[in-house]
Amino acid sequence: MENYIHELDQIKRVLRGTSKGLTVTEIAHHIQINRNSVAKYLDILRTSGVVEMKAVGSAKIYTLTKRIPISSILSLSSDYIFILDNDTKITYVNDNVLHFEGKTIEEIIGKRAESVSLVFFSLPEIQILINEGVTGKENIRELEVQKEGQPFFFRAKFVPSILENHKNGLLLILEDITEIKKYQKQLEKTVAEQDKELTSSYQKLSSEQEISKEVKGAYQESERRYHNLIEIAQEGVLTINADGRITFNNTKLSEILGYPSEEIIDKSIYSFTDERNTPILKRGIARLKSGNPQCFTLTFTKKDGAPAYTRLTASAGLDVRGKFSYGLFLVSDLSELKKADQAVQQSELHYRTLIETMPNGVITISPAGIILTTNIHAAKMLGYINIEDAIGKNLFDYIAPTDLEKCTGALKRATENGFSKSTECNLISQDSNGFCVELNVSTMRTDINISTLQNQKTTHSAFVCILSDITERRKAEYLVRKSEEKHRALVEGISNIIFTTDTKGKLTYVSPVIHHVLGYEPAELSGKHFYRLTPPDERHKIGMMLKNALLDKTSPEEFRMVDLTGNLHDVRIIAQPYWEKDKLAGINGLIEDISNRKKTEQELKKIELQYKAVVEDQTDLICRFQPDFSISFVNPAFSRYYQMPQGMILQKNLLT
Repeated sequence: MENYIHELDQIKRVLRGTSKGLTVTEIAHHIQINRNSVAKYLDILRTSGVVEMKAVGSAKIYTLTKRIPISSILSLSSDYIFILDNDTKITYVNDNVLHFEGKTIEEIIGKRAESVSLVFFSLPEIQILINEGVTGKENIRELEVQKEGQPFFFRAKFVPSILENHKNGLLLILEDITEIKKYQKQLEKTVAEQDKELTSSYQKLSSEQEISKEVKGAYQESERRYHNLIEIAQEGVLTINADGRITFNNTKLSEILGYPSEEIIDKSIYSFTDERNTPILKRGIARLKSGNPQCFTLTFTKKDGAPAYTRLTASAGLDVRGKFSYGLFLVSDLSELKKADQAVQQSELHYRTLIETMPNGVITISPAGIILTTNIHAAKMLGYINIEDAIGKNLFDYIAPTDLEKCTGALKRATENGFSKSTECNLISQDSNGFCVELNVSTMRTDINISTLQNQKTTHSAFVCILSDITERRKAEYLVRKSEEKHRALVEGISNIIFTTDTKGKLTYVSPVIHHVLGYEPAELSGKHFYRLTPPDERHKIGMMLKNALLDKTSPEEFRMVDLTGNLHDVRIIAQPYWEKDKLAGINGLIEDISNRKKTEQELKKIELQYKAVVEDQTDLICRFQPDFSISFVNPAFSRYYQMPQGMILQKNLLT
């Protein structure tokens, strides 16, 4: 057995190393085993669903199966599903079974079929069918069970399976046909009543010489009710004689097959099936003639050549001698279910394409960090060319040591809440290149195949990790931050006050220089109106300046402002509007303290007046000229001496 498992593991390892698949001969060459043995092992792996085969010309190419987790498929089924191992221990049941039985999963899983108290297993013959299924015999039976005094009908399929531990097992699928049975019984009861009524009428008519109009009317009314019942049925109804020719069909059957009713009557039922489905139908009718009700799926061929997917439920009508007289078939149209199945397959293809083409890395890992699946983008992030090279590696080995605790914390939050968002961490690829990612984590089920369902105490969660490379974004944020720091240092280093307001005149920013100029702290002015800095008699003038600044109609203006101690300062303000996302947001401005300059100008004017007073009273000639000998000033005595107005003299050159 150990060699048997070893050979299977060798084959899976060889197939895992290639994405194109290998032939039997190529696999035999790789693992040094004769070709016949390899073919036998491949059949085992195909049966257990691990390997799939594709014919390319005359060659058979084998690859590892890539499928949706079987538990996801089983959980979507409307049927009642059991999985038993070779000891008839129950290893899996779906939610439908738990709801029907009214039990928890702990009360069922791990118990032997013959010892657990279940409604489904209350029938004596069920244990025989289970034992036969475990030993490899497939059976299909219709079962009737009683629950709370009510009958329930199921179509049971006992499908022998090989679990991933290479041991025999059994997949038991129970399809609820209670409503169909009720309908069938009602229909059979109606047909029997009508047949009995017709037989009674015939016997009565045979014994009488004349047919009573009253009896004839009752017969016609009975016939009419019978046909009305059949015509309004939502299932196709047909009857065949002992030769297999159709003797009756309703309107629904015509819709299913696409033939008018007159083209169906008296035709062989086999004329509506192809070569593949005719043997299936013949076997079903043969068993029906032996007295066993039948239920099986069959694909009819419509008039336009399209397939009609159906499920047939049949019962036999016997004559007074107990021989087969006719067969009654209920035909259920499964075309919509087939379309739904195709839609699911298309959705799976769309999902797989989306994952493979999305710009983010997508990785599923076990709780220990082992990479189970990945898309090509995530593989390239970690420094691998192929997806297969990344499978089996431990994601924790690529996380920077300083961020390992942060990432394990994200996995813990995902375990508790089902997801974890926006965890930033640094990763190091296998070629030693570092990069920054944003990690989003969610949990998922990992019961991928039948064997993993055997141990219900095992943790059934893996993690789906979405990796978004934010390296460039972090670089840009760093550059922006450095630029802001440089800008702030520049703003805080100049001697003038820089301010911004909103459109209502409330201060949104004031540079720290205001503390040295007016004594205020920037924080205490945030949200305050600009009027806080102006004396009452200047507010109208300031208000007009702010209004014009919003209209971009301002020029530098001089105002007076009040400092924290109440002293007035002469200032010069330059303001202009600023915009955010094409919307007027407020005013940017610059305040220059010109108090000292004003004092100096006043002192100069005073000195100039004193100077003029002294010079103009002098009788001596006074003339001031520039280095180029152009005259810039003369006193009245100079003008009187040369008998020329002062303005004319100032236009002269001293040398002339």
